Amino acid sequence: MSTAELIATFILTVLGILAVFGVYGNWLGLQDALGIDGNTLLVAVVPLIVVTFIVYFVVRSDINKKGIKN
Repeated sequence: MSTAELIATFILTVLGILAVFGVYGNWLGLQDALGIDGNTLLVAVVPLIVVTFIVYFVVRSDINKKGIKN
């Protein structure tokens, strides 16, 4: 993997963990403990995931166009 792919994978992993906390936070009491509203997580996390996917695929296609090998 290239550096850009590693960074994108890391970001997606972190956002995935945040998304899981957003979905299951009420059951686990994490939202109350962190003082975070569930709607705030959805409004913040979903756009970040979408943007991260877009950036990941743009960087990936750019790497493929240039013929850079891992």
